[in-house]
Amino acid sequence: MSLDEPLDESLTLCLSQIQRSVVDDEKANCILEFSQISINTVFCYVVTMIQVYLMISNSSKNAAPHSSGSGGICFGGTGSINNGPIHARYITHHFLSALYIFQFIVALFAALEVICFWSKTSVFMAVSFVDAFLFLVSIIASGMYFVSVEKRHLRYSIPLYLHYASSAMIQGLSLLEMEDFRYIRTWCTFLLSLSHGLQLVFGLMGVIQRLYVTFMSNMNGMVYSKRPVIPESHVYLYNEASSFSRLSFWWLNPILAMGYKSPLEIDDLQKLPKEERTKKHFQKLKSLLHRNNKKEYFGNTLGYSCALSINIIVNSMAAEKENTLHGNTKERGFYDPFLVSELFYDPRIVAIVIFLAALGQGVLSQTSNHLLTVSGIRAKNALHVLLYEKSLKLPVGSSNPMQQHRKIVLKPKTDEEEESKGCMMSGSCSLEDDYNNEGKIDIGFITNLASEDIINLRELIWNIHYIWSLPLKILVLLYLLFDQLGISGVSGAILGTSLILPLQVLTGKLMSENNKLILCSQDNRLFKSTETLASMKTVKLATMEEWALTRIRSARAKELIFLRRDSFLWSFMAFLASISTTLVTTLTLGLYVLLEDQNFTAADLFTSMALLSQLTV
Repeated sequence: MSLDEPLDESLTLCLSQIQRSVVDDEKANCILEFSQISINTVFCYVVTMIQVYLMISNSSKNAAPHSSGSGGICFGGTGSINNGPIHARYITHHFLSALYIFQFIVALFAALEVICFWSKTSVFMAVSFVDAFLFLVSIIASGMYFVSVEKRHLRYSIPLYLHYASSAMIQGLSLLEMEDFRYIRTWCTFLLSLSHGLQLVFGLMGVIQRLYVTFMSNMNGMVYSKRPVIPESHVYLYNEASSFSRLSFWWLNPILAMGYKSPLEIDDLQKLPKEERTKKHFQKLKSLLHRNNKKEYFGNTLGYSCALSINIIVNSMAAEKENTLHGNTKERGFYDPFLVSELFYDPRIVAIVIFLAALGQGVLSQTSNHLLTVSGIRAKNALHVLLYEKSLKLPVGSSNPMQQHRKIVLKPKTDEEEESKGCMMSGSCSLEDDYNNEGKIDIGFITNLASEDIINLRELIWNIHYIWSLPLKILVLLYLLFDQLGISGVSGAILGTSLILPLQVLTGKLMSENNKLILCSQDNRLFKSTETLASMKTVKLATMEEWALTRIRSARAKELIFLRRDSFLWSFMAFLASISTTLVTTLTLGLYVLLEDQNFTAADLFTSMALLSQLTV
């Protein structure tokens, strides 16, 4: 059968039948497709029955209160495990989860091929459609079942390994009949066969690790408990959650449901797991200090694909409209092979790619933010303990342990003298004062270290990846703009950035200087408050309460001046960030109209605006 001959719809059941007929010029059947459908159907039925049995068994055995977070049907978020011993997750858990996500994407492209072929030829491939749909369902069911039974007895994992092996074998046999890798279906079959084989290998590695741990535990006389290993009081379940639960934040559902029913209290959060205790992170940080010695990026990368895909969709729609106007539509019943080169030129597939890219960008960005937030909080808690340990070893208030404490002078002084004295005692106004008065550390200085400085270190951890990711993001965007709009697009982006960046740098410098003044004024206020409290008896006897209160209020008034200035600078910085995209877009489009001879096309306009929206200075 040649490419120009009409299709025999009575004999056409699956895409592989047509592909083999085109390549080998012989009739073929759909035995392998029917086999894959049968295996997926049986697998979905078996795992559903096993899951129903486990649910009924759990409900009948859960006479005692069950914990949340140890098992779970869908994402490992809730549910208890009573059928067999409790084990840790496989050592290859994250690899298996990544393979499930990869399989779902590949199977989705295989299903889209069937739909695109149907729309191009008006021939419905019943077997291929059912095969693709059941493959997606079986992947979802397999992933959910894997998460649910991963910690249970190994006998519950037998259907998974049988499904891995049978699917890899059938996909491999299908690949032997598809020698032409120009077709999308050939690549999908190859990738699915490879991923199922890798799942079988990684699953067996997890089984071997489980058996080894069980054997060593029995040798040491340890016995696994048949009750959930996670205490009922634990609410933070991130370390016990599966990869799917971590990506979707499903493990937060129990605490969110509790907050939906009634306002959350501090007692509802209860205890942290041992992995999140401050003691552990303090010991780790201390060991690192005595030694001598990236998800956000992928999220930004996926954001570019959404912008670039708009160009393909608009051009495809324009091409289809032009073909319709000129009568260039293809006759029904003729076969037009769907090749790999056509993959990203079909608007339906590109629309799915945009959806997956946007979904992946959101998941990776939120996961990156969560990991950085947790790392910052862990570092803050560990630094608090480290600072407390260090402060216990320092002679507070004097560099000489035998030096007498200074006398409290009740004579009123000018504000300048008091401020300079407070700065000297706190050691926060200048680096030179810190060196000259290294041992004269008062309670205000230590309080600032425990509050402001440690918080700054926490925020540094939260934002440290912007140091390299933002310049890289800007360079990639400039290259893509040059590819779309030429030199005028790059010139507009550079000009807009050059106008915004100096203002932001100047504002940031003013904020830094103002922050130093805030710290100095806070030290001065804390010094005066501490001095008054330490000499309260003398102040009472001399009836100088009003004078002491006036000193503290005066210091607080100066501190409020700097705090108001800081609020204004933060507002101005936020204003610059909000108008940067609008300014850069206006300059870029204006320069393109002035410098370029050709007009904007719809594809270039929408693509450029989508790219410029990613450029937030």
